[in-house]
Amino acid sequence: MGAGMTDQAPKPVPTFYGHPITPKLTKEQEARAIELFAEGMSIKKVATTLQVGENRVRTLRDKRKTAEAQALFQATKNTPAALNNLQEGLNKVISILDQLVTNEAAQNTEIRKMNKALFRRSTENKRLRETVAQQKADLRDLKRFYHGKTGREWL
Repeated sequence: MGAGMTDQAPKPVPTFYGHPITPKLTKEQEARAIELFAEGMSIKKVATTLQVGENRVRTLRDKRKTAEAQALFQATKNTPAALNNLQEGLNKVISILDQLVTNEAAQNTEIRKMNKALFRRSTENKRLRETVAQQKADLRDLKRFYHGKTGREWL
């Protein structure tokens, strides 16, 4: 019984140019292989750990590297366009801010002019009130003077 526990002959493994054909990796095996690669294991160690063929593991690694390289290429390819768009957006924001600053300066100027006009008006009104009060006082003094000189009331 050197062949095994049963008398049946082992099933022949289908080969492709001398390499055994193993089943495709499952999602769990792919995730585990990615973890093992992240830990720094070699293709041979990952293949023996997962009990799959080295070519399947190598294909997975190459596919991942290709996807990462493609993503990196797309990022570097799209970066200048994204920078241009960002710069255009920043230029628009800067121009809008400049307009806001000029509008604010104009409004501040108008406010200062209005405050000056209101101050002038209030000082004029104060001066007019003082003048009217002075004229009333002068009139009262004249009435007293007239009454004192003539003894009669003011007409």
